[in-house]
Amino acid sequence: MKPVSRADYLQPGAARFWLFTLKAQAFILLRRGEPAQAAERLDHLRLLDPDDHMGASVVAQLLAQHDVGVRPTTSGC
Repeated sequence: MKPVSRADYLQPGAARFWLFTLKAQAFILLRRGEPAQAAERLDHLRLLDPDDHMGASVVAQLLAQHDVGVRPTTSGC
């Protein structure tokens, strides 16, 4: 089995879907009150996508707010 390069993650297909899955898992775990597990997924995602093409920084900001006890605001409520 050949190793997958970072460039492969930028192309549509299974590798890119894997990055989206890690991001989704991090978000879901954070919403379930499991910030440590969410941080693990984000760490893995950052290793595979250091240029943040998948937008993991958005979930990382939510995690940072959670860590300091700040709740994200919602509009229209």
